[in-house]
Amino acid sequence: MYYAHVLEIVRRIGVVVAIINTSEWFSELKSGIDQTKIKVDGEYADWDKAQNKFTDLINQTRSGYGTVWWVGNGGSNSICSHLAQDVLGKLRMASFAINDPSLLTCMANDFGYENVYSRPLSFVAKKNDLLIAISSSGNSQNIVSAIEISRSIGIPIVTLSGFNPENRIELLDSDLSFYFPSSHYGPVEVGHMALLHALIEVQYFREVE
Repeated sequence: MYYAHVLEIVRRIGVVVAIINTSEWFSELKSGIDQTKIKVDGEYADWDKAQNKFTDLINQTRSGYGTVWWVGNGGSNSICSHLAQDVLGKLRMASFAINDPSLLTCMANDFGYENVYSRPLSFVAKKNDLLIAISSSGNSQNIVSAIEISRSIGIPIVTLSGFNPENRIELLDSDLSFYFPSSHYGPVEVGHMALLHALIEVQYFREVE
């Protein structure tokens, strides 16, 4: 209880407290998973509603022969690569992370790093697609831009963020959002990976029953 109280203070004032032993790191991960804030269509929701919404989005994308697009930076981009393949392999639908080095460096060099995702999406994304956008801080401009261009096209959006609960991505309109309450990259990234695995695997088992 004390540790959760300290985390809440840290989130409010923006101070990052050093984790000095492994048990504290795992405590923060567990606390973050237990306290993840979920929104479905802008309204706070529980895990069951989140899973049902994810199922609806996947079914909608698949029935429209759409593609799941994934965007993220650094470690979040690695999560995109991993889970994009899980969606393709387990849910049997087109699923691609935007992370080709030549494409990203071209977009960054010619149009600015803030447009490395939004510009490709503006050419290839269509209304029956789905965007999954991941940002630990929730403030990366290129992820914000990807969400905004997707919204303008009419694409449903799933977001995952952390750090400040009032980060830019969390405040944007989305169909399904997850805020992981931690100020450390490790727990946020592992938390994002875990909840995406849960959504995808539960969906897979629902379909094979």
